[in-house]
Amino acid sequence: MYTFTPVCILVHKYIHRQKYYKKMSEIKPEVEYVIKTGRQVADKKQVDFPHRLNSQIDAIKLQYNKLGAQV
Repeated sequence: MYTFTPVCILVHKYIHRQKYYKKMSEIKPEVEYVIKTGRQVADKKQVDFPHRLNSQIDAIKLQYNKLGAQV
């Protein structure tokens, strides 16, 4: 049976967080593009539901920021 030392556990967590950080960094430009484009569409009222679209964009931004804060 394996016993994991606290250092091993910390290293393991660090490696996983680095992987998540890298993925978050990779998708950041796409997330920012979606937010920016969505805001423009809502501001120009190019959809029938600009208020709802803004709410959805806020939710995407909030979720992305929450995930980033956990990494």
